[in-house]
Amino acid sequence: MNAKEFANIFVIPVTICLIGIWATFKTTDTQNKNAKEIYEGQYLQSEKHHKESFDREVMSQFFELLEHSNVCQSSKKVYFLIGQATPIHAAKLKDLYIEHCTPKDGVNIENIKLSAENAENNAQIKEINGLIADLKGSGRRIARSRLTSLFKENEKLVGELLASAIKDDFSDYKTTLGVLVVLGSVEGGWEPTKELQSQFELLQNSPNMKDKTFKKSFSIAEKNKKNS
Repeated sequence: MNAKEFANIFVIPVTICLIGIWATFKTTDTQNKNAKEIYEGQYLQSEKHHKESFDREVMSQFFELLEHSNVCQSSKKVYFLIGQATPIHAAKLKDLYIEHCTPKDGVNIENIKLSAENAENNAQIKEINGLIADLKGSGRRIARSRLTSLFKENEKLVGELLASAIKDDFSDYKTTLGVLVVLGSVEGGWEPTKELQSQFELLQNSPNMKDKTFKKSFSIAEKNKKNS
């Protein structure tokens, strides 16, 4: 058998087969990527719809309370509703309530402002803790991205809650990996506050450090630490 015959019988068919396999894998990769993008788009739409529906209910109850004459003296339910709203609506409800109570006689407006601001802060905590919980689920990529954005907006609060997440779920792979990805993705680096730095260092003893992805994410987060 000469070289040409060998090529016709073995080399060319094998090459065609390999090209076919490669094309199949490329097609599968593209399909998987498209499916992932479609799913994440649907997930975001679902979350948006859920939050909008919930906020409408919160606002409906809020405006019902404003119709009561003693709403500025008896305000626990108002603060609860502010704390349950999504942060952007919580801020609006806080401002509306303060404005509504400002001209009222016998009202300590400074106390109302302080309590309303605390309620707004509770709304932010609720959102962040919800995103941290999502690090374990199918929406973890979206949760990581959102937490990274929020970290830049309110580094102190997000940093405290991320530290608590490490402490509470130290052995949980998805939660702690998600925290590391967030810290490694913060533009300009993250501030190693006492609590966050302490919990971060403890991750070096995590059983998850045996995992290559986890170890790499830890290294990236460590390099992204300010003054590192």
